[in-house]
Amino acid sequence: CFLLYCLFVLWRFYSAHYPSGHSLLKRLVVSPVPASVRLLRFDYGRGTREERAVLHFALAPQDMRKVLEAREYDRIDTDPIRAPIFMRNTYPAFSREGWPDPGRLAEPEIYESRDGPIGYRYFILTNRAHTEVYFFVDNI
Repeated sequence: CFLLYCLFVLWRFYSAHYPSGHSLLKRLVVSPVPASVRLLRFDYGRGTREERAVLHFALAPQDMRKVLEAREYDRIDTDPIRAPIFMRNTYPAFSREGWPDPGRLAEPEIYESRDGPIGYRYFILTNRAHTEVYFFVDNI
């Protein structure tokens, strides 16, 4: 019984401190979140000094400008193979079952921003039509 109680307490603590996908979109990507945004999948991890989040979402093309203006992104390399953060084995979430391969996007565009706390880097990988987005934040 004591072991079950301990597991329950740990589960409650963890679930209370694990953010929802919508709260991550709002805090890390764009606030307010445009109505067209549909979160497809997310993964989040936080350690004592680091925070990582990966979000995969769809949106209306006209809302992509709001996302890019939220953190003053600059367009960088257009080849996801040369952008190491988007390689499937660089970040564990991409190697998990159910995550679509970011390398499959037609005519990808990659954006980077450092507009946030010191050490944080924000990346966006999107298709040319701006209807599908992979967002990645890393502060290591």
